[in-house]
Amino acid sequence: SALSTALPDNFLGGFVQQHPKLSMVTCQTRKYSPENYEKIEGSLSQEGVEVWNILSSATFAKKHKAPQEFLPEEVVFNVTQLLLEAIQDDIIGRSETKSTDLLQD
Repeated sequence: SALSTALPDNFLGGFVQQHPKLSMVTCQTRKYSPENYEKIEGSLSQEGVEVWNILSSATFAKKHKAPQEFLPEEVVFNVTQLLLEAIQDDIIGRSETKSTDLLQD
């Protein structure tokens, strides 16, 4: 993925420093040995799929707060777009050294 390419190969996760939207980014696919996935026929890793957790900052979450029992589709779409844009602009769009500076293990 573009996110994997932008980060060092050994990056599993880290806190995002002083960012208005992002708080933490982790890669669940890298967390476990590839052998674990390869044993499962038809696993997502065999298809090149990665699983990432992207946590928002408290300020961002407060601004976009919605009822947890029933999240309106519009809120889900908007929040997802805003967080993905932040990943694209501030992690993928930076050089590797700048991305590494933004994230702290």
